[in-house]
Amino acid sequence: FIINAAARHCVQIATHPSGCIMMQKCLQHSKGRLKRLLINEIIENSLHLSQDPFG
Repeated sequence: FIINAAARHCVQIATHPSGCIMMQKCLQHSKGRLKRLLINEIIENSLHLSQDPFG
């Protein structure tokens, strides 16, 4: 449930000062399909995330 929400709101979470830590924890603790879903969202938004101070 949390991983799905993190994937849906990837940019909003990852660009928050504390959110990038949460995204790291989600990646560490997710497996299989959910991990791929999260990674795909990060990849799709990688340009925006790489230009953000917290992303």
